[in-house]
Amino acid sequence: MTDHEWQQLLPLMRRIRPERLKAAYNRLVKGESLEAAGEIAGMTRHGVHDLVAGILVKQSRLHESRHAAEAGIPKGWIRLTVDVPATAVAELQQFVTALAHKQNGRSRAGNKGKPRTAQAPR
Repeated sequence: MTDHEWQQLLPLMRRIRPERLKAAYNRLVKGESLEAAGEIAGMTRHGVHDLVAGILVKQSRLHESRHAAEAGIPKGWIRLTVDVPATAVAELQQFVTALAHKQNGRSRAGNKGKPRTAQAPR
């Protein structure tokens, strides 16, 4: 992880104590061993591992949300790429449109947690 990537994650890590952040920084950015990174915060190797794993999950979620926003995908949707015969494209587009209308109806009703739909190719 670069220092720039670390800086982008800092707002998501406000609840982590500074000494623990330093340990994670030393592991992720400086490449120190789990043991060496943990010494500064009095953390075990396992503790540093768990902390780093949690930060990497945050980084992944941040990357996914930014990628989706840049790609113009509505919130709650995923991009799905499929290979289909040319003769099935129109039928597939109609199916996806019907799913979108159905999903939009659920959203207005406040039914969260329903299955997500795929966005039709443009």
